[in-house]
Amino acid sequence: MGRNDGWGIDRMSMSNQRLTDISMVYYLCSGLALGGSPYNSIDVVRGFPEDPEKLTVPIVAVVSFATSPEAYQIGSKSEKRRNFIIEAYVSGRGYRDDMGDLLFNYLDEAIIPIKDYNQGFPPPKGVADEPSIIGSFTVDNINMSPVTYGNNNLLAKYVMRLNIGGIVII
Repeated sequence: MGRNDGWGIDRMSMSNQRLTDISMVYYLCSGLALGGSPYNSIDVVRGFPEDPEKLTVPIVAVVSFATSPEAYQIGSKSEKRRNFIIEAYVSGRGYRDDMGDLLFNYLDEAIIPIKDYNQGFPPPKGVADEPSIIGSFTVDNINMSPVTYGNNNLLAKYVMRLNIGGIVII
């Protein structure tokens, strides 16, 4: 039996779908932490916030919402479609637009490595033992729009949603 990772996941038995989700979160964390980026202190979390109006901003939420039921065999690897919703919650319209552009450009046609986090989670910076790469998620569809929750039209000025689609090969 494996150790619980704090997300309620037994690390020794994570599925390829869960490994893809976690790889997307860490990929975004590394992209937002690029040297000199004004966004390097933004939290990236899995799942939508329960009450978007009570958030501490800025924050980026990542949710996977669909995987195609059909898998295709490519040699010794399989291929499936996977979709994500990524929402950036920020403190102003200009910040929202900048964050949306940053995420869009970072993810557009990206090939995101899927790592085997069953081996352990990313070590601290400077430690060479990263989990091995077991596959990839290739973004082939991305769109972006401001979001309105409920009747609060003001919130649309502060939230940008990206819908991401792509192919997972593991």
